[in-house]
Amino acid sequence: MLLINAKIDAGGKATKLFIDRDLIALGLVSQDAQGKYAIAPLEDFANI
Repeated sequence: MLLINAKIDAGGKATKLFIDRDLIALGLVSQDAQGKYAIAPLEDFANI
């Protein structure tokens, strides 16, 4: 995800990742309007 976000910061096109919808619904992975990804802290994954 860091590589994709760096590519966007450098003016590149966002790369589409195929992420499990449950991870998105649980708020563990998100994507902003620019296409940058964010991942929740590891502790949040441990709680599912």
